[in-house]
Amino acid sequence: MKLEYLTIKDPFILWQNFKERYDHQKIIILPKARYDWIHLRLQDFKSLREYNSTMFNISSKLKLCGDNITDDDMLEKTLLFMPRICFCNNNIERGFKKYSELISCLIVAEQNNELLMKIMNHDQLVQLHSLK
Repeated sequence: MKLEYLTIKDPFILWQNFKERYDHQKIIILPKARYDWIHLRLQDFKSLREYNSTMFNISSKLKLCGDNITDDDMLEKTLLFMPRICFCNNNIERGFKKYSELISCLIVAEQNNELLMKIMNHDQLVQLHSLK
């Protein structure tokens, strides 16, 4: 591709050529990105990091195609499908204004929960060995 466009010196003509070649990408990407956005649910992911990565992947595609995805949209999407048990955590009740603040808080809580589960499992194993 580089060799194909190397001889074009006029930026306007180069831009037109790129537009002709790639403008149809929006038509291809947008329907799938909208479908993915509509069906994005926190509980469908094994970890918050995986969810967060997918959230930014989808929102980037939508923004590329002209759909404006805001922090409020991402907050609403995340809180809408968050399991109700998460709301017992006092950190969630802070009223986050930015998606990045919410997801950071949730990732820390997830890591702490995983660590707690490892400690509890270890303690149970120790108790089982002491009974033998």
